[in-house]
Amino acid sequence: MMCTATELGEPDALCPAGKYCIPGTDNASVLPKDCPAGYYCPAGSDRPWPCPAGTYSAETLDEALLDCELCTAGWYCPDVAMD
Repeated sequence: MMCTATELGEPDALCPAGKYCIPGTDNASVLPKDCPAGYYCPAGSDRPWPCPAGTYSAETLDEALLDCELCTAGWYCPDVAMD
């Protein structure tokens, strides 16, 4: 969740896809943050989700698991997201 205005008592909107919103008690801590490379962030994410083993993502703002690409033949993709 995120706040769309200042001085709200609680978040009032779903975090957009490609971003994540860290839960908190003030507006600064619930503003959307860009999803980093190696992760994907569906709408409503409270944290980035790592691309699974055998996949990677070099892009930021990925929105779905399908944005994670298969590891290139001959390269190793660890089971943790690659940044």
